[in-house]
Amino acid sequence: MDRKAFQKGLIVSTMLLTSAIGLQAQTPPTTLTVRVSGLTAQERDALAQDLRNGTGLELAFACVPAGLLVIAPVDPQSGIDPHVAAAPSIGRTVTTARAVEETLTLQQAEDLCTNARNQ
Repeated sequence: MDRKAFQKGLIVSTMLLTSAIGLQAQTPPTTLTVRVSGLTAQERDALAQDLRNGTGLELAFACVPAGLLVIAPVDPQSGIDPHVAAAPSIGRTVTTARAVEETLTLQQAEDLCTNARNQ
């Protein structure tokens, strides 16, 4: 392989890698975890219903005793950012003043739920 062909290949590889990294950085998170103080079963149900009304999101996990809600796109490949798309539904059903975003995995949310139910 001559030097020019090698340099062109290196440049193309670098561009592809840079593009892939840029796309990865722009990919929205796949879930949104929210803790709601004083969450009720009625609020959970109302939020689940509201999310089904054309948001492209669903309530993937909910735990009333721990006040945890995990919201995710119905289609994980849709590119829907649950932080943006869920905000109106959250505001309509549980009031944003009571809702705080958490950085929990689904497993961590389930563990907190188990602990809250055992108290």
